Amino acid sequence: MTATLAPVRITERHRSLRGQLQAWAAVTVDGEWLIARLEVAGTPWELTHLPTGTGCGWFGSLLKARRAISDGSALAAVKQARLAALREECAAAGITAESPAELDDEAEHLYALERDDCED
Repeated sequence: MTATLAPVRITERHRSLRGQLQAWAAVTVDGEWLIARLEVAGTPWELTHLPTGTGCGWFGSLLKARRAISDGSALAAVKQARLAALREECAAAGITAESPAELDDEAEHLYALERDDCED
């Protein structure tokens, strides 16, 4: 069985030491995700959700990053990171209300309103 991969447009290429062109950055066709190769040992790929600017971790290959986008695990990581950031902001603002178990637009909106009330 072949895994589904998110379609991408290669945005950056560089020559390897052997002279072959290699992909170093790509953006999904829908413009939601940036996948960029890092210049560290093993040259992993960093995945970033562009609308939120949230990083979703490193992947061993471009294919693995594309697979994480397709199977939804990358978006789940974005939601978890945003929920953790929201909880930290609320705690820093002194909001002691129970945190949501899952991130949704309504919860974000309500917490934003409550943060605004606490700042007054």
